[in-house]
Amino acid sequence: MSYHVLIVDNEESVRFTLGGFLRNEGFRVATAATCEAAVKMIAEHAFDLIIADILPEGCTAGDILGLVERRKRNCPVMVITEGHAGESDEEALRLGAFDCLVKPVLRDDLLEAAGAAVKYKTLMDGKNARKADIEAGFGSAGEALFFVDQDCRIIEINRAAERICGIACEAAGGKSLAGLGLKCTPHCLGLLDKAMARGKTVEARQVHCRRPGGRKLVVTLTASPMRDAGLGYKGALLTVREEIRLFGLSPVDY
Repeated sequence: MSYHVLIVDNEESVRFTLGGFLRNEGFRVATAATCEAAVKMIAEHAFDLIIADILPEGCTAGDILGLVERRKRNCPVMVITEGHAGESDEEALRLGAFDCLVKPVLRDDLLEAAGAAVKYKTLMDGKNARKADIEAGFGSAGEALFFVDQDCRIIEINRAAERICGIACEAAGGKSLAGLGLKCTPHCLGLLDKAMARGKTVEARQVHCRRPGGRKLVVTLTASPMRDAGLGYKGALLTVREEIRLFGLSPVDY
């Protein structure tokens, strides 16, 4: 994947040198010498990373950070400062800068910081995509939604999971699905493992389970694999839909 980087600096030599370092590593690079030019480019393009001088001709790094936030861009900003500009560094980090680089910026330092920044952006993009996927299904009446990572640890669940499965949303995050102590958990785990291994949605109907407190349920379980672009990250979305029992069928009973 070719990441798009904007370099904002009033020194042509800095723009040329940093741009060269990044282009040689496969980054696509755009440059701006003034705050006005940077504002226009940020408004027109979706950058993966912005590298900005602390004071490019009257524009502070805080101005760039504020613009990125107002535009709701998920784009890390790295700030370039003069040597020993401790207070400026602290202020930039307080305002939300991903990292600070001190002039003269060395090639290895730049590439290490840029690599970390775009990896962070990719992770955040994936997190936001997962959140959108989950929130899109939150309105589905009667469906409990569990998003889990590749180790079946819970990343997020919806309120219906509390009603159907008896699991408190606030207490579930980060916990292993296997550690919740539900009798139907082995079937859920088996279905999730199967979905992630096969790379496609799998379903189990007429599953009997018992939530904490003794209430018996008949549900349909659906597990769908999910992957974050660029990272090879695997996880899955488990949907638990409460059903009316259909007689004459042989449900799986737990």
